[in-house]
Amino acid sequence: MNQIKSPRDWRVELLRVIACFMVIIIHIRLYPFSGTTLRDSVILMYVLSGPSVAIFFLISGFFFRGTQSILHIWKRFLTSVICPAMVLIMALSFLRPWIAQPEISLLQSMRMAHPLQDFLSMLRGFLCLDVVSFGSYAEHLWYILSYGTMMLWVPIIIGLLRAHEERILLLLMGFAFLHFTLDNLNGLYPLPIALYRPECIGKPTMYAIAGCFLYRHVTVRRSTLDRSVEARERYACLLLELLLSIALFFLQKQLYVKGLQMGQDIAALNANYYYTSWSGMLCGLQAIAISAFILMLPEIPAWAAQTIRTLGSLTFPIYLIHFIFTNHFRALGIEQAAQQLFGGSFVGIVLYTLCYAALIFALCALMILAWRQMKQRLLKRMKRNLSTGN
Repeated sequence: MNQIKSPRDWRVELLRVIACFMVIIIHIRLYPFSGTTLRDSVILMYVLSGPSVAIFFLISGFFFRGTQSILHIWKRFLTSVICPAMVLIMALSFLRPWIAQPEISLLQSMRMAHPLQDFLSMLRGFLCLDVVSFGSYAEHLWYILSYGTMMLWVPIIIGLLRAHEERILLLLMGFAFLHFTLDNLNGLYPLPIALYRPECIGKPTMYAIAGCFLYRHVTVRRSTLDRSVEARERYACLLLELLLSIALFFLQKQLYVKGLQMGQDIAALNANYYYTSWSGMLCGLQAIAISAFILMLPEIPAWAAQTIRTLGSLTFPIYLIHFIFTNHFRALGIEQAAQQLFGGSFVGIVLYTLCYAALIFALCALMILAWRQMKQRLLKRMKRNLSTGN
């Protein structure tokens, strides 16, 4: 008897879309300092886009179940994540000159490629977990390498879930949270006493375990609570997210002000987004609060849910290819023209960031949809030709 596949949870897909949009904002955002002027609008964009990577890792743990096959999870990781990333890296071998120098044609760019050398560099990058070996315009693939380190923990996570040893998973997550919180504090303010920081799992695995418990908890709450109580909990999550965002904004701003007063180099300060990085535990809590809020949203019309599912299915391909367009448009001068169009005011910078990110997202989405349609038609034509040939 054939099982009917249940549709993907549109709330999870909405989270994917939001996280993907945040990643694009990260890759187009301006620097906080313009000369020696600190721009609050840019810090706000840092705060809004900071939880992106943490949300992706949370989502990776949403569907961990004790009944899952470990081999199936690894196979899916290889076919759905590693293989597309390898295709992108090899494609970049032919596209790099064209991305950086728009005056070069695609044909010229392909002639300048060194595919064998780039293929060997790509293998070295995967074996050594070294994103630099992937070459320019592939720096954002560090996420996939981090995701790979989390996949090594999958047998342990699934094994503990099968044995109903959730408490051990909670301990692993708790030790990691303590370790990285102490790490965060010690990185900014050396602690007056020596504190032991327990050895722990990595951040990706910590977030994946947190995602497993979060999704399970919210799903149960959604099915047992009445609408008024669910709404109160939902808005409590939103309030927590807003409070954390405000705290992160002022902490990050204080970091820049203090650095400027101490005479730190502006270029070094521009590259410092300490509090708004996914490595920061406050940013991690912000990601959990956003995720809980989205997961507790009430039902929406079927057409809207289906639209979100379609966009959600595009997020990983968009993540892979958006870096090509952000860098090529920068070389063409489109990014600078858009900045000048919106101006340098607080509202102008915010609007520029959101609108330009939406443009990149939409362009990538349309290209992927067009490619899928073309692939479907080609497959149908091939099947038709085979059937007529027989």
